[in-house]
Amino acid sequence: MGFKFEKLKVWTKKGFTLLEVMVAVAILSLGLIIAIQSFSVSLRIAETSLNLSKAALLAQRKLSEIELEGFSFESLNSGDFGENYPDFGWETDITPVELKEPLIEAGLEDMPVLYQVAITIFWQERGKRRDLTFTTYLTERKI
Repeated sequence: MGFKFEKLKVWTKKGFTLLEVMVAVAILSLGLIIAIQSFSVSLRIAETSLNLSKAALLAQRKLSEIELEGFSFESLNSGDFGENYPDFGWETDITPVELKEPLIEAGLEDMPVLYQVAITIFWQERGKRRDLTFTTYLTERKI
């Protein structure tokens, strides 16, 4: 009795298996999701940065108006910036700064009255109110 040896057929790979394709698609999908999310976050950060820059410039503008026009406690203390900046508004809080006793004793009570001027710029961003407050000190102009 003799054994007959047959040549075994060896399969050569000429393509990808279904498992390899599924893993590649999963990795690609994960990469795309991360890229899209980072793009979305970048857009939100850019919007916030733009609004903060606008708020700083609008506060500077309002402070210049207060300095040029003078100010009083009866003056308008809130408003908006008109049609050029419809999403932005402002509020001011002007309070006199009280002199401390050592200054009064030193004979400095005739100094001009110093006022603390706080300007709050507010706007809507993604459905929430955002605001930024700037504070400076001014004296009354005597003309």
